[in-house]
Amino acid sequence: MYKSLLFSLVFSVYSFIVLAQTAENLKLTRSDLVGMEETRFSVYEENSLWGYINGGADIYLEYGFKELMAQNFVWESEPFKVDVYVMANPEAAFGIYSISKFSCKAEGKAGTYSCINPYQVQVAHGNLYVSVIAYNGTSRSMELATQIAKKIVAKHRAKPLLIPTIFESKSLAIDKSKIKLINGPLAIQNAYATLEKTFDGIDNYSIWIAPLADNADKVEVVYVIFQKSEQRELIEQRMIENNQIIIKSNGSKLVFFSGKNVEDYQPQLLEISKYLGQL
Repeated sequence: MYKSLLFSLVFSVYSFIVLAQTAENLKLTRSDLVGMEETRFSVYEENSLWGYINGGADIYLEYGFKELMAQNFVWESEPFKVDVYVMANPEAAFGIYSISKFSCKAEGKAGTYSCINPYQVQVAHGNLYVSVIAYNGTSRSMELATQIAKKIVAKHRAKPLLIPTIFESKSLAIDKSKIKLINGPLAIQNAYATLEKTFDGIDNYSIWIAPLADNADKVEVVYVIFQKSEQRELIEQRMIENNQIIIKSNGSKLVFFSGKNVEDYQPQLLEISKYLGQL
């Protein structure tokens, strides 16, 4: 028993040290960006995150926040603000990225999952969610911000994000750049409010949402993974009562279409059915 307690204590201390090293190792220095002048550097944990982003902290904690590295600096005469959120796993990092990105003018240039708009570069890389804000918003500052994001990505050996197989079909024509991952009530409120009432009172789930490409009805494939089959049964019953079409359910998993005139998308329904045996 004492050996077990000692092992647990050692493992906890080791995990804390490794976590602290993760944040410290992500800090950018002059060896990364020649001539940079740092003006601020801080590391935030779960208990101090509210002090940094105030009311916005809860949604990060809902996804699985571990630690934040925040840094401000001037590089090439341009001011930048860098936030690197260390999340629990790649799904948590991608989830935050997927509901936070907006007005992307370019995607994929700073990483597989990255979004560039006139004032911000956002990246999901392994268990990291990276935000680089370029205050000037010029084309030059955005080029520099993209370089900064790439430097951070290069510092971190990422575990791959596993997108559900159901979204990998080429003939299904999923718009993969717009996939969202939702796993709690705050995320639903922020990113998919139409499901808020249906999922009221349910927790511990993951909702993957992906729109079909080039469809005027904006039909989306929604794939839900619950912790328990009883949760799935409750949600399925609620959807039936609201006349929502259910494609398939199996154990703790559920797939359905969301949007207008979903019954008109029979070819896509048939394509999805090829993958449902893997649920």
